[in-house]
Amino acid sequence: MRHLILLVLFFAAMADASPANVIRHPGVGVEGEYMVVLQDQAATEGVPGVARSLAATYNVSIHTIWQYSLRGFLCHGPEQNINAMAGDPRVKFIEQNFVTGAPQPRMSAMQYTSFNNEYQWHLDRVDELSIANLDGQHNMCTEGRTVYAYVIDSGVQSDHPQFETPTRVVESLDFSPERSSPSTTVFSNDLTNGCTTGANTTNPSFWHGTAVASVLAGTQVGVAKTQIISLKVARCDSKIVLTADLIDAVEWIADPNLNTHLGEPGVVNHSGYVPKWRDDTDPSGSDFSAYSQAVANLVTETDMPFFTSADNFSADACEFAPNDRAHTNFMSGTVFVVGGSSASDSSSDTNDYRWQNATSSVPDIGLDSGSNAGECVSIYAPANDIYAARHSAYETVYGVLYDWADGTSFSSPLVAGIAARYIEKQIAQTSTKPSAVAVYNWLLGNASATVYNVQTPEYWYCHEGTDPTETYRSDPGNCSSTRIGQTGLGTAAFHFPSVSNDSGAEMVYWDEGYCPP
Repeated sequence: MRHLILLVLFFAAMADASPANVIRHPGVGVEGEYMVVLQDQAATEGVPGVARSLAATYNVSIHTIWQYSLRGFLCHGPEQNINAMAGDPRVKFIEQNFVTGAPQPRMSAMQYTSFNNEYQWHLDRVDELSIANLDGQHNMCTEGRTVYAYVIDSGVQSDHPQFETPTRVVESLDFSPERSSPSTTVFSNDLTNGCTTGANTTNPSFWHGTAVASVLAGTQVGVAKTQIISLKVARCDSKIVLTADLIDAVEWIADPNLNTHLGEPGVVNHSGYVPKWRDDTDPSGSDFSAYSQAVANLVTETDMPFFTSADNFSADACEFAPNDRAHTNFMSGTVFVVGGSSASDSSSDTNDYRWQNATSSVPDIGLDSGSNAGECVSIYAPANDIYAARHSAYETVYGVLYDWADGTSFSSPLVAGIAARYIEKQIAQTSTKPSAVAVYNWLLGNASATVYNVQTPEYWYCHEGTDPTETYRSDPGNCSSTRIGQTGLGTAAFHFPSVSNDSGAEMVYWDEGYCPP
């Protein structure tokens, strides 16, 4: 009884404290749900025991234990218990689980880059030194068929004609269950590929995964022809992605007991955004990100290259996870961050530019306004007018199975597909699988052509309700204080500084030469 009283008094003393290593996300955080990250020296096999010990000591309930990527666990408990646990020497930091967003394609107006009579300039561009050299062809002597591409996204339609018969989508898993209770099952086969019935079939966010996979590995519209493993993290009914769901997907890739393809050559692509800085009034925890830590550990443990979009806020890529772990010309990191480029609207201008939408002559600032930039961008690839696959349900509703879209969501799989082809070629020539860093350095060494920057001002914007994509521009302090929608979700201010191309990132490039007949 004495120990119980002391423990209660300890919690009471900590109730009003907010340790610097506890990161909360006002407005978009899931109430009472926290990701506990253990110290770096925590051994993989010892994580479950440490997690259970911490949970018992601080009276929190464990939802999920991660041990192969992130060394930690997802738990549910009162604020004062979380604060107390943060002071335990076994804990590195604790981050509130929070809502990020399912990526939203922004609509814009094979061996050859023409398919369905549509010219695919982005495939032509990646194997030419400059726009002036475009020749209407995309050479793919090495196709990457022996490489597995893990697509962390909103699900992939496995029977889409771009993935052939039998399909090259070899596995499809769902990591987006409703967290109705701590006992919710995390891993489940998603045989329907998700979001294929009712109104969700026409929701733009849920053809995103199919489109991304088609740009990476579509038979006619892709830059490679890899095997595909779909890891769905977006929830069909609300377009929500929780950070813990992303970590669940990363954990599955790293878990040798679940991923039977582990050890085979592979690349990982995540075309999505996870802001690191949710509350500009309290930036003390901005250096901590559970998702960044999980991805960094995944790459270290598996030595698979991880590709991610720079994201589409016309802002600083470093303010997003896992972009803050970028491997660039000037930084050694674990993640390859791909910014988006576009061509000029003048046929006489052969420069590459950072992709950005514009309203009249003024840059359109905010979500889906243009490619992020800054020192955390590794490389650039086309992001404008990308011809990609839609879910087949769109054909019934709109009469089309393909369409154009803009965004760094499509820049990233372009580079991931080129990397997969390079990995396959290296194995064929040397019988050795190149390391993740070797792949990154090869891409950096091959990159060519300057990408000219479009300068943007500092800005704020507000997030409203349960959908992080519903945003509007605002001045500091003008975000509504009213909570909308689910408990624990509401408004939050974002702040990003203006940035330039100070990472020295250039355009992706690889030309294998003309393929033999």
